[in-house]
Amino acid sequence: MDLVATRELAKIQAIVQFLKTQRDSLHELGDISALHSLEESFVENLEKAKKCGKVTSDPVSVVYNDWQRLEKWSNSIQTVLIEIDEIAKELDIDVSNRSSSWRPSIQYLQAVESPLNKALEWLLKTIRKGRDEVQNDDWSKYLPYPEMFQVASIMGWKSSLIISNLPGNNKFYTTNKAIETAVSFVNNTEESVRAFVSSRVTVLENSPLTELRNLTIRHRLQQLKNLKTLHKQHSNIISEIENYLNCGQLDNADKTLNQLSDVFSDLDYFRLSKIISSAKEQLQYFPHRISKTINSLDLFENNIKAFYLFPPLSLLKLHSNIIQDAEIYKSEIEKNDVYKHFSSQDEKLIESIKLLETRIASIKTEVPLRLRKIILICGAVWIGMLFTLLSLGFLWFKLHTNSKVRVDNVSKKSVLNQFQQEEHKLE
Repeated sequence: MDLVATRELAKIQAIVQFLKTQRDSLHELGDISALHSLEESFVENLEKAKKCGKVTSDPVSVVYNDWQRLEKWSNSIQTVLIEIDEIAKELDIDVSNRSSSWRPSIQYLQAVESPLNKALEWLLKTIRKGRDEVQNDDWSKYLPYPEMFQVASIMGWKSSLIISNLPGNNKFYTTNKAIETAVSFVNNTEESVRAFVSSRVTVLENSPLTELRNLTIRHRLQQLKNLKTLHKQHSNIISEIENYLNCGQLDNADKTLNQLSDVFSDLDYFRLSKIISSAKEQLQYFPHRISKTINSLDLFENNIKAFYLFPPLSLLKLHSNIIQDAEIYKSEIEKNDVYKHFSSQDEKLIESIKLLETRIASIKTEVPLRLRKIILICGAVWIGMLFTLLSLGFLWFKLHTNSKVRVDNVSKKSVLNQFQQEEHKLE
């Protein structure tokens, strides 16, 4: 079979078939006559070529078979490339970049290791098979022969081509000129034929596109190795942090955790961070609360030094309540898990607790004595004042009684004198 003749006749056959479908829209006799002449010429040429054994009776079907065969060939390559490109593609992400949300786990790393190790062999096997199936007569450099697209366009054949996105780190594009050129060539090809071009370039000997995937797979394998090593390091460091926490060494645990980035989703960075931040917050709050309690005790003690007109009996009850509150709070601190676990490393907190103990002991022993002394003094003063008032009252009463007797005596003398004077006048 003469491929050139077959493809040319297929193009004419497609045109004739298309025009025949448009026969109803032809109204001019000249157009109808031209179509009839073209059809007769095609049939005549087809018969001559058939007699010579150059073509089959249906050249279009030959081109259509080529179209389907090349689509199937290209799709078989592109399907494998898509699957290979998807294997552990997350490993192209730089996990050290804080803006990246992807955090691998050791389970993920273990799951992708085997497929990734097999990916390169699978790629090369696919490339060799695709290269062996290439028929040079099908191609005009990197594209299928042009008559195929012309016939497909005229006949309105629907394409089922698929194409993979070119994978890999951008540095592979910029550091390798051949790869950069090949990628640019494929991307700038018309979209309708880009899959054919991508597949054809991929199966070339020493293809830059194959090298791109080769580099991508090797890069991912190296990333996998690095991440597994890093995971082991982080796991050991986290165990070290937990040991620090168990030993009450909060500062060492905090400093060590701050040196780690939360790279892996299966390691407890957040849990440890929450434990440390909560412990630090409580340890920072304890001295403040202790200081506030001590100030309350000091204020109570200063109140005792004030001048009291009446015996401060209510202070005895207040003293009991303040001491009770201070001892309860001190007991709560000492029972607190954070305090018990980490206070030994916090000298400031230890000093605050000792000062609180001292002040409680002082208020507990010295203040009651002072209060009793104040109450006794106030009581004595009030008793003295009462005795003085009673004495003054008695003296007032006595003086008042004597004065009344003197007044009565004077009155009696005055009446007697008046009587004597009246009697003298009568005489």
